[in-house]
This record gives sequence, C-alpha cells and structure tokens, in this order.
Amino acid sequence: MAYVAIIENTGELKAYLETVSLKPGESCQCLALESPTEEIQKLLSAKKIEEISFSFNSNERERFLKEYVDFVGALDVNQDNLLWWATDISSKNRFTSGLAFLLQQFWLTKEKIKRKDYNRLVIAGAPWVLTSSLRKVLRHESIPCTIIERGYGRLLEMITGTLKRWVSVLTNLAIFSIRKIYQSLIYGRRPAKKKYYVIKTFLYNHSITSDGRMEDAFFGPLPAFLAGKTDVLILANILGNYRHCIQKIKSCREFEIFPLESFVSLWDIVFSFIRILFYKADIKGEVPFFGDSAADIVQHELRRTHYKIHPFQFLHYRCVKNLSKEVSIETFLLTHESNPWEKMCMLALKDHSPLTKTIGYQHAVIPQASANMFMSRLEEKVCPRPGKILTVGEKPCAIIKKYSAHPVGSIEPGCGLKFGYLFSMREEPREKTGRILLALEGIFNSYKVVNYVMEELKDKSDYQVTIRTHPVMPVKSFRHKLTLDPGVLSNFQISKNRPLKEDLANHDIVIYWGSTVALEAVLTGKPVIHFDNGSILSYDPLFECPYFKRIISPRHSLASVLEEIYHLSDKDFADECKKARAYIKEYFYPVNEPNLAKFLPA
Repeated sequence: MAYVAIIENTGELKAYLETVSLKPGESCQCLALESPTEEIQKLLSAKKIEEISFSFNSNERERFLKEYVDFVGALDVNQDNLLWWATDISSKNRFTSGLAFLLQQFWLTKEKIKRKDYNRLVIAGAPWVLTSSLRKVLRHESIPCTIIERGYGRLLEMITGTLKRWVSVLTNLAIFSIRKIYQSLIYGRRPAKKKYYVIKTFLYNHSITSDGRMEDAFFGPLPAFLAGKTDVLILANILGNYRHCIQKIKSCREFEIFPLESFVSLWDIVFSFIRILFYKADIKGEVPFFGDSAADIVQHELRRTHYKIHPFQFLHYRCVKNLSKEVSIETFLLTHESNPWEKMCMLALKDHSPLTKTIGYQHAVIPQASANMFMSRLEEKVCPRPGKILTVGEKPCAIIKKYSAHPVGSIEPGCGLKFGYLFSMREEPREKTGRILLALEGIFNSYKVVNYVMEELKDKSDYQVTIRTHPVMPVKSFRHKLTLDPGVLSNFQISKNRPLKEDLANHDIVIYWGSTVALEAVLTGKPVIHFDNGSILSYDPLFECPYFKRIISPRHSLASVLEEIYHLSDKDFADECKKARAYIKEYFYPVNEPNLAKFLPA
C-alpha cells in the first residue's frame, strides 16, 4: 500500500531517513523539491532510496504556462479591487512573485502522488504553504501520510512577513515624504493647463546630459519625435540619485518633466500607505490548478509575505488621479509589463479620465517565464490594461498573442526604440580560441549558472572563461553562494567593466540564462548556450529560436557541448548563424518614422 511522508526541512528529513528500514521487495522514492545537501544524498544512497529526477519538455511547459495564467486570471476575477491589482501575485512578475514556483512544486508533487508507483514516497523540502493543499490531494486519493513541519516555522515566517511589511511601508513613507518636501521646495513648477501627451518613464543619473538633453533609457528617440507633433509631458519615476536628478531636470529645456512626487500630497502618501498596512485578501471558494484546488496556497503565500504590495507602486494611482485633475491627458504612454504600478495608472485613468487613449510599450524581450505579459481569457473584462499595446517587433507580438486573450487589433508590432544599435552590429569571423563569455542577468539566482560553469570547466585549461556580471548584481552580491572562488581558478576571470562590444569580440561562445546579451551575441556571429536551471517556465529570451543555440542543464557535460560547437563545419555554422540572425531581425523592428508614427493617437 502506498504511503507518503512530507518533510519540510533538512534536519527533520535526516532524522526521518535514518529511521527508514525497507523490507525485501519494498521500494522507497524521494522527491526533493529543493536541491538536497551532500549529506542527504549520501544517506539516500546508503538507504537505497531512489531520488526522483525530472525535466520538462516544451509541451509540459506550455501546458503549465496556460494553466498558471488561467489560475491567476481566476484569482483576478475572484478579487478585482484596487489593492488586489497592486499585489505581486496578481502581476505574475517572475522576479517578485513566488507563486509560479510554488505551483510548480505543487503540480510535481500531486502528479507523483497520484501515480502510486511506489511503496513509500518521501516529499522533501515541501514548504508549509503547500501542505494543506497536498493533504487534500492525499485524502482524496485515500493515501495515508505523515507531515513533519517545524512547529515554529509557519509562525516565524508570518511574523517576519508582517515586520517586513511594516518596515517597508514606514521606510517608504519617510523616503517619499522627504522627496515630496524636497521636490516642492526645489522644483515647485506646475504644468500648463492644456492638453498633453503624457509619457510615464524612468530617470537615472545619466538620463539628462550635461547640456540639458534627455536620453530616455526606455523610449529612446520617441519623446523628441512626439514633441514635434504635440505637447509632451514627461512623468518621471526617479531611480537615480534623487537630488542629482532633480537638478538635472531643472536644466532640461527639451521637455516639461515632472517627478511623480509633483502630483501627490503628503496626505496621499500617508493615506495610501495606511491602506496597504491594513489590507487583507480573502480567496473565496475553490480555485483549481490542474484539477485540484490551490486556493490555500495563494492564501498562505499572501499571509506569509503579508500581501506584498510595494508602497510606491500603489502610490501611482493617486499620482495619475491628481495629474488628470490638473491637466487634460489626451494620450498616456507607459512601458508594458503588467506591473502593479502600470495597473494603478490604468485604473486611475479609467476612473478619472476615461477618454484618455492609453498605449503600452513592450520594451524588452519576452521569455516564456514572462507570464506577466500574458492575460487569461477569464480576466479579459476586468484586467486593467492599455487600450493598445505596441511591441518591439513581430516575434514578441506573436508570442503575446499565442499565450494571451487580448482583444483582436489591440496588439501590433512597433519598433525597438532602445535597440536601434542592433541594426548596425556586424557578423564577425568565426574563431576557435577557447575563450568563453558567461553573461549574467541582474538577479540573485545568477549564482547557479556560475557554480555550474565553474564545476564543469575548473580543470579544463583549454577553456578560458570570463564572467560578465550585470551592473546591478556584481559578483560580491552572491559570492557567499559560490561553491568555488573564481579569483583562484587559473582559467576564470571577471570582466573589468569593459564595453559589451569588446567582451563579445574577445570570445567565441556565450553562455547565458536569461540575459539579452544572447541576442547581441548572435548578431555578432557568436553561438550561444542557454543554461536551463530546471524551472518549468523557460527564462530563455530565445526560447522559440532553435538555431545557433545549444541548451545545457546541470545534468549535461558543458565541455561536450562546447566541443560540439567547435566541431561544427563552417557551412553548418554559417547556416545556423544566418537563420538565428534572421529571427532576431524579426524580433526587433527598425526605428523609423512610419514605426514611430504608430505611437501617435489615432
């Protein structure tokens, strides 16, 4: 008879495994939802417990993505209120919401449970957020179980989540109150009472040059193009040094630029943050995920993270509401990633300026894991979204349409406003020097691909590896998670802030996880290797492009894949490169007047 043990942490798992004694002919399997320690792996081997491994094919990934998008869509319909739309769970943002990973764990576990192809099954590393939903599955399948949790774990996480929420809100309250006061005293300008084309963007220290010109990191030449045809107001979220950027804004003569704080009062800040502190969501009824209710998972995750609403993103509602009362907004343009702040802007316009035309610009690449870019048919009538979405080119437009239920005609290709430089990149001659570039994203989990590459190539002196980190995530940010020190490996080095163009020119092959460097590498004739970390949704920006690319995972030999690329014939190498370059040229449309004109109101 099948029996299941669900065990949360490593210490309890070790104690449990030491008690396991299998009878002749009896089998025991272990499904580890988190990577087991070396000690646990040795214990599994000594006890002859089979460790279950898993991988995902493209069909499974597509099924999961559709189910996940529909699941969150059902939650959105279930809730549909201002504060719900401000949550990270509603956004489906892969960097801020942990729900997709929790549902992946839930799906893997319940599918294994239902197979009943075991005598004893140990589920290791199952977080308490999942246990009540798994208990329902086991009860439905009439399978006896033992669930071993840390008694204090759940309480500790909920207390920590509550404290983090209060600290976040109070810290933001202080920061933005100070910013508001500073902005009022130093930059007390108000916009003229007229009709505007509003561009909601972000400002960094370098966004305004010393001679007062604006270089928008997201919209490139578009603001200047629009300014020649209509009155433009730049609504700026300052991400650089606030005081420095305010001084730069004062020196800009090209545009009317106003920081977000210009349109919120101190009362708006206090009132909005109080609403966040006391918000509670109640998930009503059963919300199925692959046929089994996962409503408890959402409710527990909300409580664990204490609803995880970013105060400043929520404040966008008040900002746009007040702006709409001060000026007439003909068109409102913003980046489109379905982030909470975008939904706050859309809801404010819907409530207070319903005649405003809204345009969302998909400004970056769309890997499959960008579930935030996809909308379920269930939420089509309730989800706050722009009236029109313009993409960087044809391929992203097709990807959004494939996985979404947007109304016909609401999405079309625009152009790659910040990718104009790609069209000047030239293919370089093939080289076989053994120099490999490891290009990282600006996210903490990048350490996983670094560990893999170091373990695989540390003794391969034929290969020289350069680790190129993202500016926001230097090696020191994750050094404590590295299994080896790249500084002491003779064939590894860290890129010394060289321009990307130089790093690409000096290397033969690029390894990446989700970095857009992969696209630039292909355009310069460098084959790429995507690291698949086992997530059910692909982080690969080239996930639909099979050419000039190889895929590796922790189960693969990296040296073998490198040798395969190096041994490609020149003809096969050139053919793959040509097809991949053609794909990328459809991914980004050129920046020209006809494509820029798509951003004008109809």
